[in-house]
Amino acid sequence: YFYRVRAYNSIGNSDYSNTVNETTDAEPVTVPASPDTLAVSSFSSTQIDLTWTDNSDNEEGFKIEQSTDGSVFSQIITVTADITSFSVTGLDAETQYFYRVRAYNSIGNSDYSNTVNETTDAMPEGSFVSNHFYGTLSSLKSIPESAIENAKTNLHIAYAHTSHGSQIPYGMLELDTFMGNTGLYDWNEGGTDGALDLDDYFVPGDLGEPDRTTWATRTREYLDDPANSDVNVVMWSWCGQASTSIDNIDIYLNLMEGLITDYTDITFIFMTGHLDGGGLNGLLHLANEHIREHCETNNRWLYDFEDIESYDPDGNYFGDKLVNDACEYDSDGNGSLDGNWATEWQDSHTRDVDWYYCSAAHSEALNGNQKTYAAWWLWARLAGWDGN
Repeated sequence: YFYRVRAYNSIGNSDYSNTVNETTDAEPVTVPASPDTLAVSSFSSTQIDLTWTDNSDNEEGFKIEQSTDGSVFSQIITVTADITSFSVTGLDAETQYFYRVRAYNSIGNSDYSNTVNETTDAMPEGSFVSNHFYGTLSSLKSIPESAIENAKTNLHIAYAHTSHGSQIPYGMLELDTFMGNTGLYDWNEGGTDGALDLDDYFVPGDLGEPDRTTWATRTREYLDDPANSDVNVVMWSWCGQASTSIDNIDIYLNLMEGLITDYTDITFIFMTGHLDGGGLNGLLHLANEHIREHCETNNRWLYDFEDIESYDPDGNYFGDKLVNDACEYDSDGNGSLDGNWATEWQDSHTRDVDWYYCSAAHSEALNGNQKTYAAWWLWARLAGWDGN
């Protein structure tokens, strides 16, 4: 505001004084009002949907917390102001989860909303999602030896990929040494000497190289060759091309469904694309969500590449921090990648005890470890193990 003054009497006005100005203080900022009427519903075996009422007009966003026992909560994500719903994905089937939400701004946090809980649906029969829950050393150790042996006896896997997809077989190459060099986790092309039969790089290319359809043609030619008549599992990997339109993802899904229809004795494994730093609103994440929804709806087997590399082994989530395939993430929300969850975890744990070195293209050894553990869970389930 600007001000000036002048005197007056019955004759008239004086000249003006000097002009001055001043700016009023900012309106005091207070802690936002707490959200309420938090409600929850189970969308699927791996997803729970949340909704709440926004009661404030000065929040910067909302913090969502999750618990599996109703007592110990941890924050899983923040969402921006005025958002009143969120879908939590990557959950375990038939598991009870508790949730609460609070608003926040630069002054502090609001009180919590009401706490709600929901149990995810059962996994549809004939399908399985291998995600970060199974990408831990403890998960690998929980697989019975008999289930591993059964997979080695009964599975004949054809796997095609380029560099990103190589994280799985390269991690598998070093696993048996890490686990005691007993031969339990051995694999080779042909399954000789009791090893898992994995035809690695069974044909050239990946799901987007040289284009979005050649992989399906090559798969048919391979499966039609009598020399490959024993193959009963086929899996293809992405190498960047999953960051695309839903129409392009539908090309992939439709070609996979065509293979499933025409080769009924073979299990085809769907896969999500690797992280690219685009965040939860990026093309890649939205495309992967479309793949997940398709697998859930149609009871398909899924190896969730993106989900596995969004979590460290302790279950800390980095998917909302612009995390990329190298495990780099934005720790403080300023848009710059200043952390690496894999190297941080490796540095705080013991090599050859908690993790092992393996080549992991574009990424870190720990990420290759997690991809390997999740793959063995997938193989064991494919061979008939019920996961118990």
